[in-house]
Amino acid sequence: MRSIFLLILLITPALALNIQVSGDCVNQKIFISTDEPSLLILRMNYGVPIYTSTFEGQAVFVPKITGELLITAISEKEEASKVVRIRECMATGGVKIYANILPAGSFDEQGKEINWRTAYGALKKACEILGYSYTPKLTDWGIFVDCVRDVCTGSLGETSGWMYWVNYPNKPMPGIPATDYQVYPNDEILWYFSRSMDEKPEDSPYSLRIYLGPNYEITVNVKWETNLPPVADFDFSPSVPYAGQEVVFNASKSFALSGKKIVEYLWEIEGKELRGEVIVYKFEKEGEYEVKLTVFDDEGLHDSVVKLIKVAKAEEHGNFTVEGERVIDLGFGVLKIRAEKAIVSLKNESCRFPYHDVKLCFSLWSNESISAVLESNESFEIFNFAKDRWVSVEEEDGKFKANISIGKFAVLTPWKDFPFDEKDERIRKALEYLRSLQRDDGGFGEEKSLFSATCWAIMAIVSANENLEEWKKDGKSPVDYLRENIKEEIGKMGTADIARAILAIVYAGEDPRNFEGFDLVKMLKERVKDNGQIGDYVYTTIWGALALKSAGEDVSKSIEWLKSVQNPDGGFPWIEGEESDCDDTSAAIQLLAIAKEHQTLNRAIEYLKTCQNPDGGIKYFGESASNSASDSWAIQALIAGGENPINFKRNNLSVVDHLLSLQSKEGYFKYTAYEVSNPGYMTASAVMALLGKFHPIKSLPVYTTTLTVENRTTLTMPIEIFSETGIDELSLIAEGVENLTFRIERLREVPEGISLDNAVLYLSIDLTPSNVSGYIKFAVPKDEKSYILMKFDGNNWIRLKTEFLGCDESYRYYQAYTPSFSYFALVEEKNVSLIQSTTPLETTAFITQTPTTPEPFKESAETTEGFELFIAIIAVIAFLILVTYRLRR
Repeated sequence: MRSIFLLILLITPALALNIQVSGDCVNQKIFISTDEPSLLILRMNYGVPIYTSTFEGQAVFVPKITGELLITAISEKEEASKVVRIRECMATGGVKIYANILPAGSFDEQGKEINWRTAYGALKKACEILGYSYTPKLTDWGIFVDCVRDVCTGSLGETSGWMYWVNYPNKPMPGIPATDYQVYPNDEILWYFSRSMDEKPEDSPYSLRIYLGPNYEITVNVKWETNLPPVADFDFSPSVPYAGQEVVFNASKSFALSGKKIVEYLWEIEGKELRGEVIVYKFEKEGEYEVKLTVFDDEGLHDSVVKLIKVAKAEEHGNFTVEGERVIDLGFGVLKIRAEKAIVSLKNESCRFPYHDVKLCFSLWSNESISAVLESNESFEIFNFAKDRWVSVEEEDGKFKANISIGKFAVLTPWKDFPFDEKDERIRKALEYLRSLQRDDGGFGEEKSLFSATCWAIMAIVSANENLEEWKKDGKSPVDYLRENIKEEIGKMGTADIARAILAIVYAGEDPRNFEGFDLVKMLKERVKDNGQIGDYVYTTIWGALALKSAGEDVSKSIEWLKSVQNPDGGFPWIEGEESDCDDTSAAIQLLAIAKEHQTLNRAIEYLKTCQNPDGGIKYFGESASNSASDSWAIQALIAGGENPINFKRNNLSVVDHLLSLQSKEGYFKYTAYEVSNPGYMTASAVMALLGKFHPIKSLPVYTTTLTVENRTTLTMPIEIFSETGIDELSLIAEGVENLTFRIERLREVPEGISLDNAVLYLSIDLTPSNVSGYIKFAVPKDEKSYILMKFDGNNWIRLKTEFLGCDESYRYYQAYTPSFSYFALVEEKNVSLIQSTTPLETTAFITQTPTTPEPFKESAETTEGFELFIAIIAVIAFLILVTYRLRR
C-alpha cells in the first residue's frame, strides 16, 4: 500500500538557472542578476511586461508601486521565475506588510478539508501567485498532485510524477502525504518532477522552490527546462549471470521527448564500446562490473545511465569417490560418509529459515547406497529441505550427531534473543493503545472506524495470541464490524484492499470464501492474469499472492512472475520497471520465503541491507527518513528470511532498536522521529514485527492446486498441510487428465448426519474431474494404536484397505487405496463404528510434534498390488483343485 507514496513524496532540486535579486523597496533600485545570460521579463502585479536582460551584466529596475514583482528569466535552454514583494521602506524601521502570505485556516480540495499551512497548501498558493494550473487527484491514499502547468504523472516515463521535500538537505525526506505535512515560518518547500525514484534533484527538469518568511510570506523560484534530452535506461538478463554466461542487454526502455527519436545507443563495458539497441556480452570472470549506456536523439542531445552488474562464480560440484569411509570437515562439524563404493556429490547450498541461524546448508547425492553422519561439538537441528520434514538429532557422549541420507540439508541453531514475548511491557502498552482506538461499533480508527484500520488491528491482535471475542466495545468485536460493513466496502475495494481483507479474515479464523455471502478469494483470483500477475502492480501481486496463499491457493505462477521483475540490484519496485524500494522488497521477501526461493530471496536481502540508515532504521527509498512502517516490514522480512533483526545493525544500532525508539510513552509508534502519522497502523505493524510474526501469520488448513495427471502422479503435501492433516503424499491415478483441480481440507465441522463415533479427524479431498483414483499416504503420532482410513460414498462410510508402511522415531505411516475422492475419516481401528454423532470436532491441530523424515520404504504400492494379485490367483487355483478332487470322489 505504501508504494503509492512514490507519487506524493518529494526530493529537492538544485536549480540550474538562478535569479539573484538585491533590494525590495518602492522608488529604489533593484539589482537583478542571473548565473547565465538571460532575457528578463518583469511584471509588477502581473501587469504590462517590461523587457531587459543580463547579457551585459546586472539589470536594474526601479519599481514605482508596491506589490508583487514577477521576474522571468529565459536563457538558451532554461526558464526560471521568481516573485519579489515590493514594499514601502521606512527610514527608521517599521513593520513589513506582505500581500502574498500563506494564510491560516483551510480550503476544500476534492471534497476534503486541507490546511493551508501544509506542503500541499504551499504548492497551491505558489501556483496561484505564478498563474500556474495544477491538477489534484484523489486516491485511496489521499490527495496527490497529478499535474502542474500541464506536466503530469507519466509525462516523462511510466513512473514519473511530482514529489516534495521540506528543508532539504537538513531534514530527511517526509514519508507522509503533502496534505498532512505541516509547514512553519522559514521553511523551504521544494516540489519537483521526478522521472524515477532515485532521480537526483539537479537532474529534474521541472521544479518549484517555495520559501516561507517569518510571517508565512511566500517567495517562489521556478525551474522549467524547455529542451529536454532523451532518457537512457536498460534491462539485462539473466539478472545475476554466471561467469562465461551470455548476458542480453536491452535498451528499449530508453525514450526521447517532444516527438524526437533516439538515433544511437552506445554501450561501454570493460573498456569496450558496443552499439545497438540490444547487445549480447559475456563476462569471463566473477565480480562486479559497471555497464554504461548513452543514448543520442536526432538533435544531438544525450543522456547516460550506469548500472552495476554482479557476475557470480560458475557453479562447481564436488564429486568424489567413497570406498569405505570418508570424513569431510564442514566447519561447523564433520560429515562421515560410508559406502562400499559410490560416486558422491557434495555441494554447498544457500538456504534460510525463520527463527534460526543457518550454520551450513548442503546437498548430498550419490549413485549408490550410502550412509552419512553429521557430528558437531555444538547443539544443532537439521532440516531436510527436500521433504520439508525435520530429521531427528541424537545426543551421544556430550556431542551431537544426526544420521542422514541423500538430499538437501540445513544445519540450524535457534535464536535466543528474539522475538519478543506477548507479555513484554512494550507489547502490552502497544496493545493498550490499540484498544483505545476501538469504537462502539467494534471497529478501529483514529477518528472513526475504518475497514482498513480494523483489518490491521485484527492482524496485530491475532499476532499477540489474543482472543478477538475478548476485544469488544459495546458488545461488538472487530469481526462484527467487518461483517456489518463488508457489503458497503466490497464495491470500493481494489486488489490490495481485497488481499488485506482476506488476510484479516483468515487470521480471525473465518472463511474468506463465504464471509457474509461474499467469496473474496474468488474475487481476488479473478484479478490474476495469465502470467501470474495480480492486479496492475508489483505490490498488488505480492499482497494478492500472500492472501491467496493464506486461503490455501496455489500461487506458484504469481511467484514466478514476481521473480521475473526483480531488479538487478536485488530489490523489488512498486511497479514493474521502477527503481527498487525497501518496503516492497520487504513484502516480496515474505512471499519468497514461503516458496523457498532462496536464490532470489538472498539477493533481495542483500538489497535490504542498503536500506538501513545510520540511525539503524529503515527508509522507504532514496534518502527518506527511517520510519516505523519500513522498520516493521523489514523486521518481518528478515525473520521470514532467517535473519535475526537484532543483528541487523548500522553504527551498532539495530533495526529493532530504532523501531523501539519511536514508541511513545502512550504506547503508540510514531511514523518518524519528526512526525506522528497514522499511529494506529504504525502500532499494529510494530506489534506484528516485534512478536516475530510475518505474513501470512496464519493459513487455512486448505491446499489447492491444478495439475496434469499422466497415469500416476504423486503429490507431496506442504509442511503446513502435513502438520494439520497428517497427509504426507497423494498418488493420483488417471489416464491423461489435464487441468485437474485438486483441493484438500481438514474439516472443522462435518456435514450434518455423517459424523462417525470416535473419529480422530475428518478430511475433504475434492478432485475435478472426479474420475480419478489413488493412494493416500498418511502419518499418525507414534503410539501402540492402529488406524484405518474410511471414506463416505454418499450414503455410508466404507472401510478402505489400509496398509501399515513403517515408522520412524515420531510417526507411524499408513497407506490406503481409494477408488474415488470425497469425505474421509481417520479412525482408531478398534473403534470403527457407523454410529452417528453430533459432537462438534475439536480444533486442535492433528500433528503435535515436529515432523521427522521417515526412512524410505522398500515396498511400493505397485509391488503390493502385484503380490495381492498373485495370492488371488493361487487361491483360485487351489479352489479349482479342491472342486476337482471332490468331484472325482
